[in-house]
This record gives sequence, structure tokens and C-alpha cells, in this order.
Amino acid sequence: MSTLSKNKSGEAESMKISKKHLNQLIQKSHEQDPVSPIPSSERVVPFELGKQNRIIRGRMPGMEAVYDRYARLLAQTLTQNMRRSVTVNRRATELV
Repeated sequence: MSTLSKNKSGEAESMKISKKHLNQLIQKSHEQDPVSPIPSSERVVPFELGKQNRIIRGRMPGMEAVYDRYARLLAQTLTQNMRRSVTVNRRATELV
């Protein structure tokens, strides 16, 4: 049984729920969430990693940013270790 006790000022302190009532609430929540089958259009499609089809065409700005940062960090590291000014230039990105 659910009871609500109040303190001297009339505010609610806590709510006590019996174990039987709690089990009923849990069972109701399970009844309301039925597992629906996955529609056939959303089924998992196998992916073959050995395919040789090219998907990406054109520029890859994300990879160019990675290359630029790597070139800059490599130049800084070599300059510090060799104690000479080192310049690293990135060549154009090409599709192979």
C-alpha cells in the first residue's frame, strides 16, 4: 500500500510503496513495452570488406586537414630534435 507521511510543516517527507505494489508496477511497465519485430526493409545487410568499388569521388577536405596538421607537427618535431629549421610540404592528394 502506498502511504505518504507529512512532517510538522505539512510537507511530504517520503513515499513508501509495498513490495507487492512495486511488483505490479514493474509488471505493468513490461506489458506496455512489447517488442515489435523488425520490418523487412530495415533488416541488417551484410557488407563485404573485400569489394574494390570506389565510393568516394572528388576532394577529401577532411583528409587534407589531417595531412596539413601532420606535416606541421612533423616539421616542428624535426626542427626541435635536429636544431635546424625544417620545412615539410604536402603534395596534392591524388586518387590512386
